[in-house]
Amino acid sequence: MAKRKSKKEKCQKFLNDLTASERMLISLRDELYDGRWENMYQDLEERLNGKPYIQKLINRIKRDLECAKKIDAFEEKNNVNLTGYLMEMETTWSTTHP
Repeated sequence: MAKRKSKKEKCQKFLNDLTASERMLISLRDELYDGRWENMYQDLEERLNGKPYIQKLINRIKRDLECAKKIDAFEEKNNVNLTGYLMEMETTWSTTHP
């Protein structure tokens, strides 16, 4: 029988599967949006609906919205805030990759 993964193991795997720019969204959520995904969604969607915009920026905003929703869904499903796990991961990374 397979061993169930702990919350920490699930979070670490999820974070490892994200790109650096996707992980940055977690930090931005906390720093710019009071730790609330909804605030980020609203801001990005308002920017997306604004005119005129450079097509490249629109694509980036769409990707960020999709990624933010993916991270939010993971946090909701696992009843966790990934900030602490991300900080732990970054600390470990910086000490093992000088």
